Amino acid sequence: MTIQDYGYTGAISTDDGSIPARITAVFGNQFAFICEQGGGLARLKTKEYDSGEEEYPTTGDFVLLRYQTDGESLIIKTLSRRTSFQRLDPSSSGRSAQTVTANFDTVFLMQSLNQNFNLHRMERYLTLAWQSGARGRHTTTRRQLIFLPSGAMIIDTPGMKELGMWDVREGLEKSFADVEQFLGRCRFHDCLHTNEPGCAVQDAIASGALDEERWTQYCRLKNEARYSENKGDFLRQKQRRNKEIAKKARRLKKNGDIRR
Repeated sequence: MTIQDYGYTGAISTDDGSIPARITAVFGNQFAFICEQGGGLARLKTKEYDSGEEEYPTTGDFVLLRYQTDGESLIIKTLSRRTSFQRLDPSSSGRSAQTVTANFDTVFLMQSLNQNFNLHRMERYLTLAWQSGARGRHTTTRRQLIFLPSGAMIIDTPGMKELGMWDVREGLEKSFADVEQFLGRCRFHDCLHTNEPGCAVQDAIASGALDEERWTQYCRLKNEARYSENKGDFLRQKQRRNKEIAKKARRLKKNGDIRR
């Protein structure tokens, strides 16, 4: 088994003596890997990773490491990712993203059809999957890359209790295309999609062309993503929006145009 079998396409030798490896699992501060010399466990080089110079590795990442036959090897660099699956980092208080897996081609979303089935949860996963480019807190912290006899690889990511939105503009466009097709078609360019006359969104809901629950979920996820990206700006925008809604409602009520 070679590192190329695990998807690596770069150079094997480096000037500093480090070699390429692929992370196959993460166990806290230890990283299981596969390289030309075989498998093993590694830790991070403190200076590069504590200073933020290098991206913290995750399952599926390709890294450069200094291989040790006995004991832990030393990871010195995380190589550029071709694709990545990200969510809001539960430990960051809404300030940063956490990369769950990296360097994959296809995302499979699976959910049990039992009493725990949740359509909105699936919509969250689908939105993040689109955004990933295949492009939370986990029930277990272990994510593992598994090499199959056929030569294909699977990165198994257990279910998540928390799956916060993080920079999912493209993902929302694709997973909620049925909703976004009505945006920009209202009579007023600054339509708030509440009770304004000529609102394409509300007209679509009234005619049955758009499911109201889909619209509600779309707004919920979009607001959550905005909040995650910039909490302060989101709260200011929300305050302005509430004032605009109240102002428009008073004007429309006065003119007799308010939607019943």
